[in-house]
Amino acid sequence: MIRIPLRMRVLWGFLALSTCSWAQSGQERPNIIFLIGDGMGLPQISAAMVKSDATLHFERFRHLGF
Repeated sequence: MIRIPLRMRVLWGFLALSTCSWAQSGQERPNIIFLIGDGMGLPQISAAMVKSDATLHFERFRHLGF
């Protein structure tokens, strides 16, 4: 049997409930894009920021999660 971590179950539950509330209110849902950088930690991001001549796109994101 595959065990699903508690954090994932809470996240899925939250997403399901928020989707239901948007559907009932009649409002259009916002577009949400999850970007998962596997193996991309703070040292890799810092190195990219130092090496890059321009501003990185994800530096302009309004919301970030680590």
